[in-house]
Amino acid sequence: MMLRVMAIALMLTTSAIAMDGAPWLPVMGAGLITPPTAGLVSHWDMSYSGSTLYDIVGDNDGTLYNSPAFNAAYGVRDDGVWLQESSVQYFRANGLQNDFDPDSGTISMWVTIADFADTSAALFSWRYSDWFEAYYNGSDILFRYGDGSNYITTPGDISDYFSEDEYAHLAFVWDNSGSGYKAIYINGSVAVDATGTWTSGSASSANYYFGYLVAVFAWDGYMDEIRLYDSPLDGSDINTLYIYDEP
Repeated sequence: MMLRVMAIALMLTTSAIAMDGAPWLPVMGAGLITPPTAGLVSHWDMSYSGSTLYDIVGDNDGTLYNSPAFNAAYGVRDDGVWLQESSVQYFRANGLQNDFDPDSGTISMWVTIADFADTSAALFSWRYSDWFEAYYNGSDILFRYGDGSNYITTPGDISDYFSEDEYAHLAFVWDNSGSGYKAIYINGSVAVDATGTWTSGSASSANYYFGYLVAVFAWDGYMDEIRLYDSPLDGSDINTLYIYDEP
């Protein structure tokens, strides 16, 4: 009888369906899914000491600017970093230009938006001979690499995807070869994608920033679990990242 009960329980667990109709996947605690590691260059899980933000898989520790606060109660797993636009708080990924070719890759991150009315909130940026950036403009998230008009933009209003002060998972995927595919994922699903090669440039002396573009473009909200890959992940991998870290 004991064996029959255990078998029934296992069958019910593995065949469960989430409310959105997607198959239920067990969390990492069950040891059955793990985030993708191939091509993983850096992972900032918000472990820090003083003004240093640790890269737990690479050698690209970040420098924290203007003393942002960390709060375990508002982290995806442990600490989340609270960036305040009024104080221009952000971090710079040191040495990343030596390990990362920006022609293709993926950035995965968890964020909250403190104010949906904010029209100049930078998620990340790289500035050298060309622009590589993503920011929130008060309604949409925009992502570009190259000249100023070459953006992809999330459709509708960002509040259609997540709520103020609640974490959402964002992933930015790009491959500046072949068809030049690029995409923005929100909570594991494609929000917008497009093709067309973007202008690219050398990154030999670039600075990579998270939560900062220029002084008037800074993030206002939390960030956590930022991963950078040197290859474009597919939809299955993006969904795994979303499910694995989902608060």
